[in-house]
Amino acid sequence: MTSGFPPLARAAELLGGEVRGGEILCPGPGHTDSDRSLSVRPSKDNAEGFITHSFAGDSCVECRVHVRKKCDLPELKNSKAPQKNGGDGVWQVLAEHIYRDERMKPYLLVKKCIDGHGKKQFPQFHWDGAKWVKGKPKGPKLPYKFPELLAAPRTTIVYICEGEKDADALAAIGLLATTAPEGANAEWPANFEPHFRDRRVVVLVDADKPGRKHGQKIVRALGGAAASVKLIDLYPERNDGSDASNWLQADTAGVKLMKVVNDAPEWETSADSETKDEHKSEDELITELAALDRLGYAKRRKDAAARIGITLAELDKLVAETRSEPRSQEPAHWQVERWREPVATADLLTDLTQIYSRYVVLPEHGATAMALWILHAWAIEAFHCSPILMFCSPEMRCGKSTAMSLLYWTGPRTVLASNISPAAIFRYIEAEHPTLLTDEAETNQSEEARGILNSGHTRETAYVIRCDGER
Repeated sequence: MTSGFPPLARAAELLGGEVRGGEILCPGPGHTDSDRSLSVRPSKDNAEGFITHSFAGDSCVECRVHVRKKCDLPELKNSKAPQKNGGDGVWQVLAEHIYRDERMKPYLLVKKCIDGHGKKQFPQFHWDGAKWVKGKPKGPKLPYKFPELLAAPRTTIVYICEGEKDADALAAIGLLATTAPEGANAEWPANFEPHFRDRRVVVLVDADKPGRKHGQKIVRALGGAAASVKLIDLYPERNDGSDASNWLQADTAGVKLMKVVNDAPEWETSADSETKDEHKSEDELITELAALDRLGYAKRRKDAAARIGITLAELDKLVAETRSEPRSQEPAHWQVERWREPVATADLLTDLTQIYSRYVVLPEHGATAMALWILHAWAIEAFHCSPILMFCSPEMRCGKSTAMSLLYWTGPRTVLASNISPAAIFRYIEAEHPTLLTDEAETNQSEEARGILNSGHTRETAYVIRCDGER
């Protein structure tokens, strides 16, 4: 076994990758040969002789074991190192990120370390001309990937995220990305403004309170200098710290990210609201938002949620409670939240068919017919005709009610009724636009009621004329 990390070209050959810009891009553990999700960079300051970064979110421990095995390196034994707080513990370096100056010279090294209890540290080192020395550089702070930022045309969109890991993930798909040292724990450096002047800036915030507040700091600092600024919360309904790296695990080419960015409105500062909001307590701000009309609240909703550091859904709930608004009277199963990503129709049909077949004995293709009818109900606005789904059985207790219960829990705005009068059908459909499931339809309904239901087969015939008083 070799005692040190092999030469770059040899290491690339062993790892099945290629050398790019002083690092190796290669398949991560368990990935295909064509994959390039793992970055491996030689490092004299690291005990293993190299550092890794997975753009696919793979375990750093697994990645390092994978590299050692491929490169025939010996097992690394943990060594004790003094903690920042003075105690003793075993620390492992998960990643290293190098900041460079305008001449591509090393300037700042940030290490991401973790101990056996999951506690993290981010020690900083400065370059003294020959080696890394612990402590921050004495000069001004520089943006991450500073040379790339300087070299890019002013028309190129710059993505600002909270950490170096996210900037690396965005850069891996060809985007111009950067961040600032110390992430959300520090103020946005005042000397950064000239670097972003007249540029198009997109700020991607982490899905938690510190991340959203940090995003607000950035857009306010750059709003007067940049050509345009967009503040984007990729996970507005989450509060778990999800970030750009998590997003790109599913959106590997950034196609969905580009759509989100293109559709997002530009951030606009308002002297009458934003400046004043900074000096208000959170309770005062929520009280003020509750007093606004719906249009006024909609305009300030997103910025206010980021200012407080909560999700949009949480803000809506707080404002509604302050307004003492009555909660929705709709049935719980009508209150459906949209899935954040497109769903494959074929997969959904398969899942529905399996669920229906599990609980009801059906004729051949019966479960498929149920699944197709339910998807039709969800997308009924796209159809010209609407078929009626009917369950028949030779005798009682054959499962018709069970089948209707399955439709009830999987269909849109479903309501289960029996012995419903013609007037009730007319008024309820007009008021609620439900998916109406009627039990014992052939025995409990009049000819007039069946006529109303049958008239809904096509859009041209889906009208019922009734006299209301003198009209």
